Amino acid sequence: MRNDNPPIDKPELPSLESAQYTALKPTWEFLTDMYGGSRRWYQPLLGITDQDKAKAYLPPEAAEDKQVDWPSRVGRSPFPSRYTQAINGFANLLTGFATKDLHPSIEPYLETFDRTNSIEVFAKKADQLAMSLGLCWLGAEYPPKPPEEKKVVSRAAEKALKNRAWACIYHPLNVINWRAEDGQLKWVVIKRMESTPKDFGVESTTIYRLCRPGEWVDYVVKRNGEKGEWASEEVKTGRYSNGTLPIVPYVSSGDLDQICPDLYEVAALNLSIYKQVSDYYACIHSCNRAVPVRIGLIQPGQREAPPPLIIGNTTGMDLPLGGAFTFAEPSGSALGATRQAIADANFEIDKQTLQYLGQGKQGNTTATEAAMSAKQTQGTIEGLAEAKESAFQTLFKYWAQYTDATVEEAGEIEVNDDMLSPPTTPEQVAMIYGAGLLSKEGAVKKL
Repeated sequence: MRNDNPPIDKPELPSLESAQYTALKPTWEFLTDMYGGSRRWYQPLLGITDQDKAKAYLPPEAAEDKQVDWPSRVGRSPFPSRYTQAINGFANLLTGFATKDLHPSIEPYLETFDRTNSIEVFAKKADQLAMSLGLCWLGAEYPPKPPEEKKVVSRAAEKALKNRAWACIYHPLNVINWRAEDGQLKWVVIKRMESTPKDFGVESTTIYRLCRPGEWVDYVVKRNGEKGEWASEEVKTGRYSNGTLPIVPYVSSGDLDQICPDLYEVAALNLSIYKQVSDYYACIHSCNRAVPVRIGLIQPGQREAPPPLIIGNTTGMDLPLGGAFTFAEPSGSALGATRQAIADANFEIDKQTLQYLGQGKQGNTTATEAAMSAKQTQGTIEGLAEAKESAFQTLFKYWAQYTDATVEEAGEIEVNDDMLSPPTTPEQVAMIYGAGLLSKEGAVKKL
């Protein structure tokens, strides 16, 4: 069967996926699914909407009916939100920030920063992506360049023309290739879907946008000729102000070459809980009622089974010999073991998230260890804050260059320092204070 998806390994085509992207793509897809939850493969009114994901995250058992029993089990299995809560919780540490020294072309649009949402909502979405996937791409989009005689040179001219720049977020799964040298982006390729209205619907086309300093070019990749060889075709071009490439990587590690999702293990544990909860609900579904048993209706040597005994929604069981009739109750040991496994996995998630906050080590933690743990956490959160501040400072500059190509500084954000302090338990405060590593006033403030 011919593959109609453009090749991702041909250097001459814009559909080429970089080696770094190819290595990170499976992890990003997994983390995106864990953040979005089971609605990415199951809908109550539609059933299973993505067979591959459903089988990957909740595989059918060997003896399970793939057409009836397994889809029913998928539908009965609630998806835990521990990973989503962790990402949102850590992103909230960065939500307190203030803008400073903004360029006049930016300040009026803080409430419609991306043409829809405020800068606070926009920033929180970016924080969640950077926290979850280790990377978020920010961009400044420009409307078509006005004619020279209507050149935008001021905020008044901008308003008169109803032209303005706006911010946007590119999901890491949609930025398939890039090149950076000496810390500067040279070009970026963004994959997106473009819809064209038709008589009774829309036609979707995959567009590959090559963005480089001063310009962008849209390509489609399709088969040409009798042999059906793949080729690219340029379909649209545009220009950026002042020879810029208005796209900024917001990387949680601060290094585009070292992209590392910090809470991957929490996502893996979240999936483990999903499977265990599914087992637990399957046990309840199968064993939550007594089973009627007849003994003696089946005679030795009898080849045909008697008709099933049905009482309400319970089907009985026939056993040979004897003549007793009773109810067999499940012991519940399987349910207890499954409950304990779920509790253990939740406890492990607590440990992982607390360790990220510098509080994960319990028991005989020394004062020095507690102090170092808190310092390490604060350094991690401060590193995220610095990455965010740097990305937004560059984004502001690109935004302002739409109206003034000479702008080099267009404002900044400052993340609230109080938000960066990791929560500290009273026990840790006591140990740090007792060792003389924290003043009395500092200890009271921590509490």
